[in-house]
Amino acid sequence: MKKIIVAFWIIFALGKISFAQNDLILHGLNIIPQSTYLNPSFVPQCKVHVGFPTFSSFYLDLGHNGFNASDVLTKAGDSVYLDMDALLHRLKKNNLLFFDVVYEPFSFGFKVKDKHYFNFYVAEKLGARVYYPRDLIEFLYKGNGALLNEKMEIARFSFNFNHYREYAFGYTYLWKSNLYLGGRMKLLFGKSNFHTKELNASLTTESDFFDITAEANLDVRTSGLLTYNDSNQFNARDYLMNKKNFGMGLDFGATYKYNDKLTFAASIVDLGYIRWKTNIQNFTTHNQNATFTFTGFDFSEFASKLLSHDSVNTDSLVRALKDSIINIFKIDSNYNAYTTMLNTKIHLSGFYQLTNHDKVSAILRFWFYDKRIHPTISISYLRRLGNIVNISASYSITNSNYANLGVGLSFKPGFWQIYILTDNILAPFIWNKYATTNSSITLPRNWKYMNVHMGMNLLFGCRPPKDYIPIF
Repeated sequence: MKKIIVAFWIIFALGKISFAQNDLILHGLNIIPQSTYLNPSFVPQCKVHVGFPTFSSFYLDLGHNGFNASDVLTKAGDSVYLDMDALLHRLKKNNLLFFDVVYEPFSFGFKVKDKHYFNFYVAEKLGARVYYPRDLIEFLYKGNGALLNEKMEIARFSFNFNHYREYAFGYTYLWKSNLYLGGRMKLLFGKSNFHTKELNASLTTESDFFDITAEANLDVRTSGLLTYNDSNQFNARDYLMNKKNFGMGLDFGATYKYNDKLTFAASIVDLGYIRWKTNIQNFTTHNQNATFTFTGFDFSEFASKLLSHDSVNTDSLVRALKDSIINIFKIDSNYNAYTTMLNTKIHLSGFYQLTNHDKVSAILRFWFYDKRIHPTISISYLRRLGNIVNISASYSITNSNYANLGVGLSFKPGFWQIYILTDNILAPFIWNKYATTNSSITLPRNWKYMNVHMGMNLLFGCRPPKDYIPIF
């Protein structure tokens, strides 16, 4: 039982693995050069920075908007079991799972005459997100008898996976002493993609004979998932060095210093696309809105053959069922190139300088994905301890989760900088223990969202003059 529960939690908590790098606490830490990724008009405090080779920046996030372990696990006697009714109650009509990984092996940036800032980085970006309807989980749990004569829609189900390499070139200009204008051009090279352009399906169970009627329209596109060599083995070199899936992206931003205390900023990031051309395999249904009715099979005949030790050709049964579905819906494969768009984000932020060492800030983010707008808001406080340590704390509302307390630390002895940030420090440390006589299970109490960002930089020219007032 313990193994079942742990496996289920891995699937639905860790597997709810946006491509949106949240990293909200970073936007107020201009001592960290990577803060410019949220807004290309942000200019770091130091004149020159070089990302430490192979570990300039590493970012990971994962989360979901469904349930916590404490919501759905119940102890009864000597057993801990998954309360599926509670799980269904906690799920929304449509639910989102996601994860993102961003690895930056190298970056650099430098200022010229305090009016121009140039920067560059290369990053590997990998992410996945799944939308799934509550009806689907209910159907899998209760079976087709739970929704008699009702149409169960799976129209909002989608799965998207993306892996690409990004080369980014940024430039920022100080105009009229109080306005920074910035932009960034990105060259994108896709490695692999799984994209459900359309997956509309429904299941209806007839009440008299429990026949299941299915309707489906399918358009699934994939690239880079079939990279093999002559020995039919995955060819890692060809996969990683592939430059034929080309795309471009743009970021824009502006930062306006209203007075010595108050600064406003706005940005649009990840406007762009990738054109997928290599190792394509797509699947589509050409018979739109076709239906397939499964009436079952003669189980008594099946059972009698088993009892009499007669051979039962289950392969032919499955093959016949598969062939029928393919013929009815006319599922076809093709190798046509296709285009996917980046998930655009808009950031609106404000900064208030309490003292030369203290700052408060707020950021409102709108993430556009799957024809929806996903808003997030965060407020943070930054304290500068001399020229060595910067600490920050934040509170965020994101992904239908209100329990996100973040912390950030930048430590810079000399020209060496080490930083680590998270928007939800409590998630990894608050756990519930479900103990029985013979065993116990310990799981995160609130793990709807978690991220971590860490890395190292070499910084030069960071000491500000005594009368220095930051622009943000």
